[in-house]
Amino acid sequence: MFILTVIFHWIIISSATASVLTGIILFIKLIFKNRQGANWHYYIWFILVIRLLIPYTPVSSISIFNAVTPAVEKLSMNQGNLSNYVQNKVPIKEGILENPKETTLDRNIIINESAIKPLATQITYLYNKYNLMTKFTILWLMGVLVFTFYIIFVNFRLLTRSRKYIKVDAGPLNIILNECKSLLNIKVNLQILLTNEVSSPSLIGFLRPNLLLPIDISKKINDDELKHIFLHELSHYKRKDNVINGILVYLKILHWFNPIIWYGFYKMHQDCEIACDARAMSSMNTEEQSMYGYTIIHLLKITSPRKSIPGSLGILSDKSEMKRRINMISLFNKKSIKCSSVGLVLLIVLSCILLTNGKNSYASNDKIVEAENKSGVSSIDKKKQALIDASSSNNNNLENQVIIPNDAQIYLSSKEINGQSLFITEELKNIYQNYSKSKNDALLKGLTPLDIFRLYNTANEDKNIEMQVALIELPPEVTANQFIQEQATDKVSQDNEDKQLAIFHNFKGNMLERIVDDKKAYILIQDNGWYRMEKDKNGIWKLGWLASQ
Repeated sequence: MFILTVIFHWIIISSATASVLTGIILFIKLIFKNRQGANWHYYIWFILVIRLLIPYTPVSSISIFNAVTPAVEKLSMNQGNLSNYVQNKVPIKEGILENPKETTLDRNIIINESAIKPLATQITYLYNKYNLMTKFTILWLMGVLVFTFYIIFVNFRLLTRSRKYIKVDAGPLNIILNECKSLLNIKVNLQILLTNEVSSPSLIGFLRPNLLLPIDISKKINDDELKHIFLHELSHYKRKDNVINGILVYLKILHWFNPIIWYGFYKMHQDCEIACDARAMSSMNTEEQSMYGYTIIHLLKITSPRKSIPGSLGILSDKSEMKRRINMISLFNKKSIKCSSVGLVLLIVLSCILLTNGKNSYASNDKIVEAENKSGVSSIDKKKQALIDASSSNNNNLENQVIIPNDAQIYLSSKEINGQSLFITEELKNIYQNYSKSKNDALLKGLTPLDIFRLYNTANEDKNIEMQVALIELPPEVTANQFIQEQATDKVSQDNEDKQLAIFHNFKGNMLERIVDDKKAYILIQDNGWYRMEKDKNGIWKLGWLASQ
């Protein structure tokens, strides 16, 4: 479910961005309404299609989304919001050092009790927001499935019924079709199917398209009109509009909840028909071009209320749009079918502006990091933070995921320890000796994660594997004896232990003890990785299973 939620989250952001893009494209088309040709007005819509298809777009300083991205980004469940909330609202004060003799670098960060309530409230809010997003994901998925099954059902029914359609393999219809194919240089064999299940001639099919021709219309039109119809439908095939139409159906299913995108695709379909008219008329002489508009008007008169199949491409469109098409046909000239050099440059510039992301989100991340560095909370090396995030990403507990965001960080406590304190102090020697003999966890009661790690590291130096295992929180299915035997026979593990021991012997830097909550902590050892610490059922800190990285 988490993966589906992530996908839906991307769909929402993509849909919001595409909604803005649709409005921009409509505005640009209005400006260049009579200044660019039919193809230009159709091709500009591919900016919207590409934007919806690709999961990532490059960042650009000229992107239009530098101005509109902040509003869109509010839809995102940005975990950095909690970081900013904690930085600005949670009062933090310097604590008293537990062991002043240890090092002057030691530091505790203590959250006041009064700060816990707003932090808990924010976590609860984000948790509820996550649950709401899950519910919307389920609703979106149900819509996708309903539309998908509908498309499959309609096409399966079409496939079944098409076997009963009248196939035209010879005769006047095929002669005219072959003449039109020759004019458009089309070599593929296209089947003519006569049926009354569509009210106007249509091209149907993505991979192996067929020409559907209503039986009634085929008896009411002359050969010239039939030629105009075939040229229009073959122009769709020549331009691969049937494939593009299939992609649009897929995108409409994914964004079924967004009427703005549906409207954008509706306008794209209208521009497609006008561009197809221009392509068909470019294959005609002047006299035929003047008659092409009359063919469409005649078809409107003799057809019944429009019946169509999802994914089909027909010569007729909505009557509300036919006036514009007839007007464009009357203004046709062969130059209009081609994009001018100015139009091509304009499309390239618009693509750079509309197909790139703004830099705002990256700038906001930099501000979060800057705010973190100015606060009392010290930063974690990016490599170590990535390791922590990788570890926490496997935890389904939302609270843990929220408390450990990508950049700014808040902990119940944070200590920076001098490397010379890596091994046990005088105070821990007695505990080490007694625990080595008895393995009695009661001796570890009250020790910090760092104390436990020191005991573990000393046991490592002494080659006391039994004590090492006793200090690890093993899963229920693994016994101490099994673990010891595996360690004894695993040369890779032995080599890793030796390498770590050699590193710790010569370690002169600083390490961090960071307690995330009352169940989890981390020991970070400069550039040598980290160890995850966990509390067992008795409240004793131990090394987590597979803790080192």
